[in-house]
Amino acid sequence: MVRNIHNYFQTTSHLCIYHMKTEYIPYIFFPKVLTVSIINCSKTSIPQLLRPQIFPNLSQIHYLSLHPGTYTIHKHFENVKWVFPNNKHEFYHCMTIAGMGRIDKNLIATYVAGHIKDDIQLRIPGYNTVPGSWYKEQLYTYFLKKNKDPYALYSSVVTTPENKLESSHDFYPFQNYYKKSLQKKYFNDMLEEHKDSD
Repeated sequence: MVRNIHNYFQTTSHLCIYHMKTEYIPYIFFPKVLTVSIINCSKTSIPQLLRPQIFPNLSQIHYLSLHPGTYTIHKHFENVKWVFPNNKHEFYHCMTIAGMGRIDKNLIATYVAGHIKDDIQLRIPGYNTVPGSWYKEQLYTYFLKKNKDPYALYSSVVTTPENKLESSHDFYPFQNYYKKSLQKKYFNDMLEEHKDSD
């Protein structure tokens, strides 16, 4: 029997964060997490998630997203190993050339089991294979549950010059649509490329 997903979030040492799109991350704390997988998250959420206040014992980041929205993201943690699925994205390439990350060609297969209709099937280490939309919903629900006041979700934003400037553009529908389209295209291209290499 599959254990409760919220218990899994509290006890896992390997947490997957999938499709996080908001820059409003609640005050949340994952002291047991040693490895975090950032899968198809937006550049407004990544700098808010990847902080030592949230992951104080982090040792590895498995990174399957576009650029994190800041060029100093690696400074958030000391001695954390970054792992990327390939060397084709400029951020991945720069991080590996600088000696801050490495390539694991099996990284996509570790987390992506396939597609059913328009939904991705995620392999969650230590849990099960689940639909991505369901997992994302459970993760958001858990974040809200950890904050007794749902409005607290909006009160702990850490604003940096990079994301403050970019989040102001989110009010323009075309730019917002364009950014989301590029991100979706990149993620789908990455999955297709992985399929072709098998």
